[in-house]
Amino acid sequence: MTFQHWLDRVAGELRRQRLPEAEISRLMGELSDHGIDLFQEEPGMEAEQELENRLGAPLDLAATAKAELQRRTFAGRRPVLTFLFGPLLCMILAAFGTFGIGCLFAQLFLLGGWAGGARFTIDYQNQVMEFVSLAIRFMPSVLTTWIVVELGRRSGRRNWSRVALGIVVFAALLFSTTVTPKTADHEGQWMFSLLFFATSLKPFLKPAQMAQALVPLILGIWLLRRPPGSTPQPAPDSTKPADFSLAP
Repeated sequence: MTFQHWLDRVAGELRRQRLPEAEISRLMGELSDHGIDLFQEEPGMEAEQELENRLGAPLDLAATAKAELQRRTFAGRRPVLTFLFGPLLCMILAAFGTFGIGCLFAQLFLLGGWAGGARFTIDYQNQVMEFVSLAIRFMPSVLTTWIVVELGRRSGRRNWSRVALGIVVFAALLFSTTVTPKTADHEGQWMFSLLFFATSLKPFLKPAQMAQALVPLILGIWLLRRPPGSTPQPAPDSTKPADFSLAP
C-alpha cells in the first residue's frame, strides 16, 4: 500500500463530488505536501492508515472540500437567489442586449443608405428584423444556460444548475416573437408575447417554440454531462509518491 494509492482514492472521491478539475489539482497538491511532511517527520509510518488518522478519510475530505467550495462562492452560499431568480434576470438582460445590438446594426447598415435603392432597403430591413428576431429567440436562453451550468460547476451546486436549466427551458418555451414584413404600403410589425394564457397546446407545438426549448435543453444536458476538465495532474517529482511505500 502506498502514499500514491491514498492520493488516488482522494482524487477519485473529489471527482465523484464533481468538483472542478482546477480545484482538484489544487487540493491534491496541498494534500501531497502535507503527506510528504508527515513522512519526513516519521519515515517508518504506515502510509494510508496514518494519513487517514492525521488528514481524514478520502470520503470525508471530499465532502469537506465540496462544502468549503460552496462557502467560497456567492452561488454556493445563495443558491436560491442565483439559480431560481438569476436565470430570468439573465434572460431579460440578454434579450435587451440582443435587441439593442440588432437596432444598432440596423442603424449603421440600413439608415446609413448602404443598402441601395428604396425597394432594396425595405428588403434589407425585413432581413435584419428576421435575423434579430431569430437571435432573440435563442441567444438569451443559450447564454443563460451556459452561465447557470458554469456557476453550478464552479460553486459545487450542479443540482441547482439542473433546476435553473428547467427554468430556462420553460421560459424559452413561453416566449414568442412574430415579425410582419414591411412593404411599400404597410409598415412592418414586431410583436413580443408570453404564452402564459394560452388556452391550448397548439402554440407550444409550433416548430419555432419547440426549437426554442430544445436548444437550451440539449445544450444544458451536454454541459452537465461533460467531464469537469482535463487539467494535467502534478508531475511525480513534485509529490514524490514513489518514495513512500509500505514495507511488506
